[in-house]
Formats: sequence, C-alpha cells, structure tokens
Amino acid sequence: MYYNKPDIAVLDYGMGNLKSVTKALQHVGANAWTANDLTLIRYADGIVIVGVGAFPEASRRLAEIGLDSLLKELHEQKVPI
Repeated sequence: MYYNKPDIAVLDYGMGNLKSVTKALQHVGANAWTANDLTLIRYADGIVIVGVGAFPEASRRLAEIGLDSLLKELHEQKVPI
C-alpha cells in the first residue's frame, strides 16, 4: 500500500527529548525531522513541540528565537500543532 508520508517538524528550541520523539514519529510512518529553521518549519504538514511540561520556560524560549509568531501564524492556517 502506498501513501504519502506526512512531513512533521519536531521543534528544536533547546528543550525536550527530540531524538526519541523524532524516532517514534518515523517508526509510525512520518517523515519527521528536528528543525529550528523557520522556513523548514513553515512547510511542514504538522509540528510537534516537545518539553511543554515546563510551559513557562518553553514559551519563553520559543519567543526568544521567534517561533511564537510563526506558531500563531501556522495555527491560524490550521496546521496541526
């Protein structure tokens, strides 16, 4: 059976277990990669933010590198986050 693998960006912003999450997504059939490049993130079919158990710190770091604005934009475009 052939199907298109979804492109999933696992955000690399200095928190969370990126490697395990990326490998798990690949195991279930996604084309997953870690990314901190805004252009790559913008064109992903879905986005995973790991490490949000420490939400205040995660929010601060996302804002520090400019990902908060991009995430809001993608959310408005109905990209799964």
